[in-house]
Amino acid sequence: MHTRIPFGVVITVFLTISLAFFACPGCGGNGKSSGSGGIASTGTGTGNGGNPGNAVPRDYTWAVEVSASQSDLEALSERIQGFASGIWNATEGQMYFRNQTLKGSGNAEIYFTHVDLNDKYNPNGTGGMTQPHRAGGFTMWIPAGCTLANFLHEIGHGEFGKDGEEYYCTTCVMGGGDMRPDDWQKYCDKTTCTVGGTAQAYCWEDCILKKFPAWTHTNNAPGGQPACTVDIQ
Repeated sequence: MHTRIPFGVVITVFLTISLAFFACPGCGGNGKSSGSGGIASTGTGTGNGGNPGNAVPRDYTWAVEVSASQSDLEALSERIQGFASGIWNATEGQMYFRNQTLKGSGNAEIYFTHVDLNDKYNPNGTGGMTQPHRAGGFTMWIPAGCTLANFLHEIGHGEFGKDGEEYYCTTCVMGGGDMRPDDWQKYCDKTTCTVGGTAQAYCWEDCILKKFPAWTHTNNAPGGQPACTVDIQ
């Protein structure tokens, strides 16, 4: 889901959250145990140390919007590792997650809205939400149980400049959740898109290759995924 939030709404929400924070003595804690910094997560999706070559690295900061225990953070780090595998495959080995930072609270680019790995939806009912910034970059909100396809959908908005939605494409992560498997890792092109003719319909030609003109699109599987570390703070 891609949304643009009016400036006035942002100010109102900020003031509301700020007042709630200062009015509630218990707010702001993250519930995690001390001494957790510097933990590099391992497990599925960590990569095999493959050579990234000229692939574009991404080092994101992630945070949790609710109280999170150490075990919660470790479980979320595994989710990040799975996303790392997905971005490597979806971009045909041309973008990879390098050094990720996961915090129990604070400012971040990507927020987990809760810690329930069985819940695929944000509190507002969305499978994910991304706010691109005019100066570049983005802020993303995803549930702890965010599917790989939904995460790549949000990356399509945040990293690749995909405006609007393409919910009815059946071959692309930009399609709606009922249009493709949860582990789908493909962006569509002119030969595969099922909603051709609409604005920015072809993800590779209209968005990805315009954002990264040095990239190629061959539909070939990439080589070994570079290692990804998740530092829990």
